[in-house]
Amino acid sequence: MKKFTLFVLMLTALLIFTAGCSSTKSVVTERASKIDLSLGTTIGNHTYLPLYLVLESEPTDQKIQDVLLTLDSFEKQHPELEVTSWSSLQHSSSHYGIWINHRPKQAVCV
Repeated sequence: MKKFTLFVLMLTALLIFTAGCSSTKSVVTERASKIDLSLGTTIGNHTYLPLYLVLESEPTDQKIQDVLLTLDSFEKQHPELEVTSWSSLQHSSSHYGIWINHRPKQAVCV
C-alpha cells in the first residue's frame, strides 16, 4: 500500500510539473509594458512567476530587463513582503520562471 501511495504522489507531482512546463502563459506581456502577477503561484513564503521568453532569439539585455521589471512589479504590488532571495529557472529553450522567496516585513520600532 505504501508503494502505491508513493507512486500516486510521484505521478501527481510529475503531472503538475510537466503541466507547468508546457504552459505558454507569462507574467510579462507586451514586452513588459504590463506585468500580470495573477499568473504566479504563491504557497507560504514562496512565489513562482512564469515567464515565456524565446531565449535564443531575444537579446540578453531584454531578458534581463524582463526579469528585473517582474521583480520590481512584485515588490511594488506586495509592499507588505520583504523579498529575501530570488532565482531564475529555465525549463526549456522558451519556458522560464522566477522563484521568489519572501517573508512578511518586520515592523520597525523607533
